[in-house]
Amino acid sequence: MPERPINPANGKFTIAGRRNIDIDLGNNDVTKFVVVQKDTDPNVPAQWNGVTIDWFVSFGVRAKNADGTPGNFATITYNVTLDPIPAGKRLFAFYNGRVQQLTFQAAGNKIRFSLNVGDPPVGIG
Repeated sequence: MPERPINPANGKFTIAGRRNIDIDLGNNDVTKFVVVQKDTDPNVPAQWNGVTIDWFVSFGVRAKNADGTPGNFATITYNVTLDPIPAGKRLFAFYNGRVQQLTFQAAGNKIRFSLNVGDPPVGIG
């Protein structure tokens, strides 16, 4: 399935997956970027150091071309917010060709982490 652009609501982009996430581009001008929902690449590793990972959402943050179409993946810092993960589970993203364990913090009744890569799938394991 092709990438699907997501329209912002109140400056945030909600990506629907098996777990919904909200992307906040922070101080970056939302009119200069396109956030897209994607299908998770089936070649993303399903295991990391003996941990099985459930990739629950994939998205991309792209620079917007002059004609309004999505351009290259952006390298801006942005925040991702989602419901808390189950106790004992860890949060992961896949970028730069490898699985990365993410550090997150509580944000009210949600959790939040920051990234600066344009196209990471996110999962728990």
